This record gives sequence, C-alpha cells and structure tokens, in this order.
Amino acid sequence: MIGAEATVGSGACFVAHTADESAIYLKPCDNFPATEVVVGPTVTSMGEYRATRVPIDLPAWLQIEARAIQCRITNISLGGVFVTGAMLVADTPLSIRFTPPRCGELLAACTARWSCEDGVGLRFERLAAGEVDQLAWVIRDVLMRMA
Repeated sequence: MIGAEATVGSGACFVAHTADESAIYLKPCDNFPATEVVVGPTVTSMGEYRATRVPIDLPAWLQIEARAIQCRITNISLGGVFVTGAMLVADTPLSIRFTPPRCGELLAACTARWSCEDGVGLRFERLAAGEVDQLAWVIRDVLMRMA
C-alpha cells in the first residue's frame, strides 16, 4: 500500500491506496480502540468507481426467481461480491443471503455484472444504511487483520 496523510472531514487521517487503486481512510475514532476504516470508492484509470475489495471465504445462497444456488463469496466490498459456484448472465437480477463474521444475516438485492469460469461478480442494489455499516465493519476487520 502507498500511504499519505490527509484531512477528511474535521480530522487528519492516513490514506492508503491498494494495488487495485482503492482508497482506505484510517482515522482515530472514539468507538474503536485502534482505528476506524472508512472504505470509499475511488476512480480507476478507466474512469470507473470502485470500492475496496477484500478477500473473504463465506458460504452464501443466491436466489434467482424460484431457484436457490449455494455458492461461496471469495471477495467483498461495499459495492458487491465475487462468488464461486455460480455462472450467471450479465444483468441478471437476483438476491444473495449470507452471514458475515460477527454480524447478522444479510439479504441483499444484486445484479450480475460479469462472469468468468471462476464465478460471477455481483453488484449490490439498495442496501440499507445498517447493512452498509455491517459491511464496512467486516471490511475494516479483514483489513486490520491483513495489516
């Protein structure tokens, strides 16, 4: 990671950029003993917005109309997940159900964005504020353990 000090809102923080050009903002926080990770989208060299992705291994269920498919989440971000064990056509609407570590079960509407022989990339649609908070906590936890 490449880092630099910056000011976000009312306080100073450390900004780390990962290899995939995502930004991670680390700043002091009263609620956490170490740091709070605020994961924000950045603009890639292609001009697309991208959220920070972290590796994870979670069982999940995809619901496509009346069909349920068991799969595994292999990376997660505030924008979506990559799952193995499923092949879908781009723009397929579906929902995903999974339970992140130390969180309650999440059921999220998704859209298949792309697929390859390894799996499919899903974009979250309409996440509630509490669900975004849960995902941010999971991403923060994974990043802190990777540091």
